[in-house]
Amino acid sequence: MDELREAQAAKAILSDKPYNVLTASSGEQALSILESEDACKLVVSESLLPGGTSGISLIGKVRILYPATAVMLMTRLRDRHPDSAIPVLVKPFTASALIEKVEALLAESRQIAESLTAAFGWSRAAKDELETIRQSLRENIKQSRLRRSERFCSGLREPGALVPTILVVEDNAALRSAICRFLVGCGFQVLEAPDETEALKSSRAFNGRIDLLLSDLQMPEPGGMGLLKTIELERAGTDIVAMTSGDIRLPWHTVRKPFELDDLLAEIVGVLARR
Repeated sequence: MDELREAQAAKAILSDKPYNVLTASSGEQALSILESEDACKLVVSESLLPGGTSGISLIGKVRILYPATAVMLMTRLRDRHPDSAIPVLVKPFTASALIEKVEALLAESRQIAESLTAAFGWSRAAKDELETIRQSLRENIKQSRLRRSERFCSGLREPGALVPTILVVEDNAALRSAICRFLVGCGFQVLEAPDETEALKSSRAFNGRIDLLLSDLQMPEPGGMGLLKTIELERAGTDIVAMTSGDIRLPWHTVRKPFELDDLLAEIVGVLARR
């Protein structure tokens, strides 16, 4: 009964100030109010609630579910509790003591919220800046690879230049045709095949050097993996670039589908330039 009178007295004191004061008769009702309210700044709880519920238990739940909400426990000296991190208002209390404690807790809560907001803003700004740097680096790398490709292909057009031969194996006729036309336009000599069987026929019938095999892996049976291994055995000097849409680790250079033809060229030039 004393607890009820003290709670009503606290409400009357705080209601005279610019606060919207809500009351609850149990811990469950308090949590229900918190769930329905947009922003409750402070929860003040008796140390012992109706039904034998512990105020410390309620405050523990509030801290977990609503970490931005400040908490305070009203208790008598004989009810001192083991959690020293919980702010306490010792009963009986005066109106000035209650108001002073509430204002201090709300000010501390605002300060923490402002600090967290500032930290989040700094973190977001730092993240945005890091992403900008990453994009700039990616663009610089792309431009550097493009210039290297242009220099390499320009050299293929010089008199007496050794023109690399590339065997392109791709079961998608439209894609294979586009890749072959592009590579021929860049100055390469190109052989093409739609599958492993035709690729091996072309390789075995070609008397010259095949500098690079560009092969899709996701082809109809027998597939592309066996072709790559066979070419490694039969043409030890041939570099390999695999085209794949899967996320797999391979012992060869890979180009992920779908790709831009400029990116494909950059990968091919990167491999051939290391010869």
